[in-house]
Amino acid sequence: MTLFHALFLLTQLHLLRNVSGLYVVPLAVLYVLLLLTVAMQGARFRHFSELIWLYVAFSVAAGYVVLVSWLSLPREEAIAGSARFLFTFPLAILAAYFCQSDLAVKRTLNLFIVVAVLGTLTIPLQHVIGPISWFPDSSYRGGFVRYASLFGNITACGVVGGMGLVAALILRNPPVFRLLSILAILAGMVLCLQKAAVVNILLAGGVYVGLARPHWVGRIRSLLFHLPLLLGITVALAFVIGQRGEMMDTMLRSTLGVTLFQDAVRTNHTFILDSLADRLWLHPLSIVEDFGWWPCLRGIGFAGMGSAIGVEGRMAHNSLADLLFLGGIPFLLTFLGLSLFFITNLRAATRTARHAGNAARLNLLHTVAGISVVFLVNVPTSSGMLFHPNTSAVMWVAVGWLCAIHEPSHVLRRVDARRLSMSRRVASRFSTSPATRGVSPA
Repeated sequence: MTLFHALFLLTQLHLLRNVSGLYVVPLAVLYVLLLLTVAMQGARFRHFSELIWLYVAFSVAAGYVVLVSWLSLPREEAIAGSARFLFTFPLAILAAYFCQSDLAVKRTLNLFIVVAVLGTLTIPLQHVIGPISWFPDSSYRGGFVRYASLFGNITACGVVGGMGLVAALILRNPPVFRLLSILAILAGMVLCLQKAAVVNILLAGGVYVGLARPHWVGRIRSLLFHLPLLLGITVALAFVIGQRGEMMDTMLRSTLGVTLFQDAVRTNHTFILDSLADRLWLHPLSIVEDFGWWPCLRGIGFAGMGSAIGVEGRMAHNSLADLLFLGGIPFLLTFLGLSLFFITNLRAATRTARHAGNAARLNLLHTVAGISVVFLVNVPTSSGMLFHPNTSAVMWVAVGWLCAIHEPSHVLRRVDARRLSMSRRVASRFSTSPATRGVSPA
C-alpha cells in the first residue's frame, strides 16, 4: 500500500476520531508529506485539462466560504466547520500526481469497496451485539432501531452503500471477492431501514445494466439471476433479525407505502414521495426563512449546512441547496461547471479507451461512471455529499485521475488535425489516376 492509499483509507475511517484524537496526527502528517512531494516534483504531471482549472476555481470559491464563516461564526464552530469542509479537497491534486497508473486507481476503488463492506456490515453487527459506543446515536423507525454505521450519521449508509454496490458490481475482481462484497453491502443496506438504501439498490442495478455495452443482454441475465438471489438472502436475514418480517414491513411502508400485514401497527412514516418533496423544497425553504433570500443567494457560510458540517443550525437535506447557502450563486455555478466538465472528460476518456481497445481502463472508467451516477442522483436529496468523507473522497480521486489521463482539448484538436491531414495525403496518393502515375490503362 502506498502512502496515498494509506491517506485515502484514513479519510474513509474518519469515525476513528471518536476513539482517539490522535487520529488526526497520521492524517495531517500524510497530507503534509504528500502535498510537499507534489509541490517539489510537480513537473511529473503529464498535462492539465480544463477540468483542473475548474477545480482550482472551485477551491477559490471555497476560500470565500471559509472567510464568510470565520467572520460570522464563533471560533470553535469555524474551526470544526473548516476541518470538515476542506477534509477531502486536496485529494484531487494528490490523485492527479499519484494515480496516473490504472493499477493505482483500481487499488483505490477496491479500498473504497472494502470500506463500503465494512461500513455496511456494522449495521447487522449492531443488531447482534448492540450499539457501538463510539458510533453516533441511533434512532427509531416503526419501533425498530436504526443504527448508525462506520460512515458516521445514520443516513449515510444508504448512499455510501449504493456507491459501493455499483463499484462492486462493475469493477473486475475475483468472483469470490465480488460476490461476498455485493452480499455484504446488500445486507447492511436492507437492515439500515432507509429509503435511500432501497432506491440506491435499484439504481445500482440499473446503472450496472446501462453501462454494460456491448454485453448488456448477458448482464441483464446475470442481474435477473443473482440480484434476486442475493436480495432473498438479505431479506431472510432481515426476517430473522427483524422479528417475523416486521422490520421488512417497516421498510416497505416507509418507501412504497404498502404493508405485509393487515393488522400492522401504523406508526409515523413519511412516504418516499413526501420525503422527496421535503428535501427538494421545504427543508431548503426553512433555511431561507431563517436567514432571508439575499443572504442565502450571496452565501452565509457554514451556517447554511448546520449540523451537517458541525455547526448549530438546520440542514437542507439537499446538497445543491447546501452549495447555494454556503457560497451563494457563484459557488453553486462553479460546482455545476465542474460536474459538466467532469462528465465531458469522462465520456472523452471512455471513447478513447474504447477506440484503443484498452479493456482494463474502460472497466475502470465504467466503474467511475457508475459511482458518479449514484453520487449525482443523490445530490439533490442528501446533505453534505461533497464534504462527507465517504462520498466525496472517491469523487475527488476520480477528478484528479481524469486530469492526469485525459489530454486537454487543444492538444486533442492538434492531434486530430494531424491525423486528418495525414489521412487526406494518403487518400490523395491512392486516388491518383493511372495516367498521372505513368501507367497505361488496361
